[in-house]
Amino acid sequence: MANEYIIGLDVGTQSTRVIIFDRDGAMVSKGARKHQPHMINKPGWAEHPMGDLWNAFLGACHDALEQFPGALSEIKAFGLSTQRCCRAYVNRKGELIHPMMSWLDIRSLDYHQPGPMYEDAYKLLTNSGYYCYQLTGQFKDTTANLTGCYYPFSQQTGAWIEDPAEFAKHNIRPDQLPELVRPGEIMGHITAQAALETGLPEGLPVVAGAGDKQVEVLGAGAMNAGQAYITCGTYCGLLLVGGEYLEDPSMGCYLAAHPGKYHYEGYGVRRGFWTVSWFARQFGCVAQKLMESRDISCEAALDIMAEQVPMGCEGLMLIPDFVPPTSDKAYRRGSILGFDGRHTAAHMYRAVLEGIALSLKANIDWMIGNIRKDIEEIRIGGGGSNSTIGMQIFADVFGVPVVRTTNPESCALGAAIDAAVGCGMYPGFEEAVSGMVHIRDRFEPYSSSHKFYSELLERVYNEIRPATDGVYQKSQQFWETWSAKESELL
Repeated sequence: MANEYIIGLDVGTQSTRVIIFDRDGAMVSKGARKHQPHMINKPGWAEHPMGDLWNAFLGACHDALEQFPGALSEIKAFGLSTQRCCRAYVNRKGELIHPMMSWLDIRSLDYHQPGPMYEDAYKLLTNSGYYCYQLTGQFKDTTANLTGCYYPFSQQTGAWIEDPAEFAKHNIRPDQLPELVRPGEIMGHITAQAALETGLPEGLPVVAGAGDKQVEVLGAGAMNAGQAYITCGTYCGLLLVGGEYLEDPSMGCYLAAHPGKYHYEGYGVRRGFWTVSWFARQFGCVAQKLMESRDISCEAALDIMAEQVPMGCEGLMLIPDFVPPTSDKAYRRGSILGFDGRHTAAHMYRAVLEGIALSLKANIDWMIGNIRKDIEEIRIGGGGSNSTIGMQIFADVFGVPVVRTTNPESCALGAAIDAAVGCGMYPGFEEAVSGMVHIRDRFEPYSSSHKFYSELLERVYNEIRPATDGVYQKSQQFWETWSAKESELL
């Protein structure tokens, strides 16, 4: 059999990755480029500098192709996946008329607001819709990268809602929306201009994937009842796949990365393993000697140090609300509580890992109790899955086995699986997942540790946010008033 390869795109919050896989799901080459810091022109705003995401994609694409050992003719398809909830407002040529809005932007939690930026836009696209046009010249988007509260879209039917009242509520005209394509379907083909810019072969099929979290579930192989997936990236959340549309205040229900399925997503931590990276940047110097002696990364050195810390960090606890969870709780901030003289940087690092797991467990308990879906196994993916102690903490907190796959790049792999089905490399999604997703290791929970974390969550951790909300509300009011006074003086 001739060699066959597919490309998976992962446009994340902090970087873009273009990865080429063989038909067995093995990574044969990878290009990655970091994004510039968000522009924060007003409190709560987060915008990508003009051209930054596309330039990062071009760089990552050239890097991946430069390392690729095969021939361009052996690449069969390109799978498109990007971060969700970004907004790209473009003119008739598909050019941005305003910097792309990040999902971290407070405005992304609300409907499109009136104003020239929205009214003058030829199309109001998501991130994936923008990339589709740049690559194919087609104003199309995947049905699995839309959320119903931002666009007049039905997650239940996978189609635009034609009611004029819905368009008025969302402040969108019907002509401003792209054509919809289901995951695993061809959106278009690489144009001559895109081939010139990217190095990709002209005419290569571009296959619809889904939002980054949906394709991560697919890339981790969490397709069956009882399986859940935890994404360990900037956003950390737990997700399940089911066959029916469900509405519940404890979760979001979106179309999955494979047609006919739905994606149940409990409220996660908006800056989950970003917090781990933040800690390593700020305090990694304490692990310098260990890094040098073992020639390992800062995070790996901190993992080793944290293994010496007892569970519960001897009373040190972290609340990872580094970004407010919702617009109505915009006053919330991250907290570290319980300091005393015993605590070291290793305690703080472990408290970060435990805080992410405990916060996620509290949210998921709410969701699971409402929709009555059992979790028997958790698959883990994303950069944070490289933390062995982090994986054991997840197993102990949730009380079920945690499985780590051979490829932590589950987002790009999920997009590649969509592409493999779309180009006919595999006859269906079950066959593609079986052929391309492989298990690396498994972490079993310790019953005594699970009992400890369950009691800590119930008796202490769940009480922290209600106790601190009032303080943070007063703090927000104080700083808003003080800032207003300073502006008047200036």
